[in-house]
Amino acid sequence: MSVTNEISSHPHHPYIFLFIGCALLTAGIIKSSRVRVPLTIALFIVGAVCGIIGDLFPTFQLLLDPIHVISPSFLFYIFFPVLIFEAAFNCEVAVFQLVWKEIICLAVPGILLSTALTGTFIKLVIYRQWNWSASLLYGAIISATDPVATLGILKELGGNERTRAILDGESILNDGIAIVLYEVLVPFVENVAGGPERAISFFPQFLQCVHLVFGALLLGTLSGILMTAMLQRCSEKSVESTVIYAFGVISFFIAESWLKVSGVLTLCFLGLRFAIRRHVVHPHNTDLLNAFWEVLVYIANVLIFTIVGVYVSNQKFRGMQWYDYCMVPVLYAALMCIRFIMVFSLLGACGQIPGARKLVGIKDLIVISTNGLRGAVALTLALVIRHDKRITDTVLKQQFLLLTAGQVCFTVVLNGLLCKPIIRFLGLKSRTREEEFAIVWAWDRIGSQLKANQKKLEESQISPGGCDFMSLGNDIPSLFPTHSPTGLEGIWNVMDERTFHEIIYHRLLHNLSVALFEKGFISSTVVHTVTFQAKQCLAEGRLLGHRDFSICTHSRFLLRMLRVVPLRWVFNQLKKRLLQETIQVLIGYKIVLDVLAESMTDKSTAPASSVKFCRMELYPRSFQRWIVEHLKRETMATGEEIEVIRPHMGLNEEQSTSLQNNRSLHRVSFRFMSETVDELMRGGLLDYRTGDGLIECLRAKEVNL
Repeated sequence: MSVTNEISSHPHHPYIFLFIGCALLTAGIIKSSRVRVPLTIALFIVGAVCGIIGDLFPTFQLLLDPIHVISPSFLFYIFFPVLIFEAAFNCEVAVFQLVWKEIICLAVPGILLSTALTGTFIKLVIYRQWNWSASLLYGAIISATDPVATLGILKELGGNERTRAILDGESILNDGIAIVLYEVLVPFVENVAGGPERAISFFPQFLQCVHLVFGALLLGTLSGILMTAMLQRCSEKSVESTVIYAFGVISFFIAESWLKVSGVLTLCFLGLRFAIRRHVVHPHNTDLLNAFWEVLVYIANVLIFTIVGVYVSNQKFRGMQWYDYCMVPVLYAALMCIRFIMVFSLLGACGQIPGARKLVGIKDLIVISTNGLRGAVALTLALVIRHDKRITDTVLKQQFLLLTAGQVCFTVVLNGLLCKPIIRFLGLKSRTREEEFAIVWAWDRIGSQLKANQKKLEESQISPGGCDFMSLGNDIPSLFPTHSPTGLEGIWNVMDERTFHEIIYHRLLHNLSVALFEKGFISSTVVHTVTFQAKQCLAEGRLLGHRDFSICTHSRFLLRMLRVVPLRWVFNQLKKRLLQETIQVLIGYKIVLDVLAESMTDKSTAPASSVKFCRMELYPRSFQRWIVEHLKRETMATGEEIEVIRPHMGLNEEQSTSLQNNRSLHRVSFRFMSETVDELMRGGLLDYRTGDGLIECLRAKEVNL
């Protein structure tokens, strides 16, 4: 009864849940239909139409009334942590590390340049009655990018991986920088536009920016260290997901409420720290963690754009004239020009730095320039300004909201729909010779496998009669069309053979490391380091070697530093820990090489369940010859590197080998026992509750190794 009375005293509460359910149902209908409009814009239009219908039919307005109870600050504090943190910890760290200079150029000086140019254009061309503070404030909030709609298209069409990393990293960081500029500039827009404005003092505002940014950096890094340390002691699926979510919410609250630093940047650095140490999550829990955050981000995007659409339609833009509406496309054209100027000037200058490699070309710069979409950040900040009582000019607030909503619609619809034609026109979709050869080789392997399976089924008693398996293989070339009809020989003659071999080798190392980790032969630190370095070498176009894991050079430099620093014991402990991790990684890397070398022989006795994909017949003869010779040299060099590091650890070969083998034996034993329990559950000998309990106990023991 008390619950009923409480709900009846707040009549909007039931309708809030009804609105959320209707919004999610509408998003599901849109996703399952053949609508080509991006989901975010479709939801924005749905929300706007609902707002208009609510004005015409008062009964329908009951469904929309709860939205007016939700303030824009609620959207900012509830949904933004989810969007920012998920984007940060899901970034590809290996590629991110490769293009970090380009990302920093676009995220920091880029948004400052964009803010200055946009504010100047607003002040001198569109609204001369605005003061400089208002113009720069609008330039700051409209400079935050959100290229989510085009990142999927770039990935689908095979766009440059570095280009996707630059767009993703820019959107992660410049959202936080834009919010920092918003917090700095809002106090100077308190008066009516065009009136006497307060002078912006540079030094205090610079100190405030430093406090907001570097305070967020320290808090985010510290939170990330604590979170990864706690996750190393966890093995349960639900606990890991809730710990990550709790750290995100608590860090955001501490940053915004107690320390008065940027909460968004705090989540950026927290997410990046987790992305670097992502291997602390148990491999069996990774899929659940990704699904958990994917659902949260989906719900956040659905509710943000639907609520914003209703907000915008209900504002009715009182006081707006035809001039204001006509300035929306004019500003869009100006923003695109500013985006091109900013990208070409900054990334072009970044490529001219001495010693820096040119990682993006002219075509990639065009793609980056055309994908500066505006999204949830800009819309939410415009709504926050609309309800900010410190700004007294109502017309100014309406103009902010109108221009921002117009730019979001223009950029997401036009730029999103033009993404595919632009990529095709620039020729970025075309495959390399290595990819063409891989496709043709896949046709040949699939055809051979179909012949073998057809022969086995014909000999068995369960063969389906009247089925021609080879007719199925005839459809494969139409699924993956190639521009090289000359077959394997024609492509091989014009292809860089060494490049093709290195691509296969890095992918093979990555996948084999994961397979051996799942069997317990190598630790999580080893699989994280090997896969990370393999991805980075693949992105950089160089061959992975044992020196990518060694820190002997850094250790010698550290030993020299110990003579002049007073905290020698601290540095000795740090050196010992680094050397232990290095030799652990090198030994694990050598295990991967040994298993790969054993698998690449005609009489392989390696565990088939671990390296099923390493069969010799899958690969071209030239690659078989190349990898056998390379593995001999690399295995010998890795063994020599291990012998160089061992004396620095104070352990002889027998002690270090025994310690490593003991840990590996326990890991393998726990994994084998878990697999046996899983087989007993599938066979009906154990109920799932008991079996899951046993598996969780075994995982906990493995974590404590």
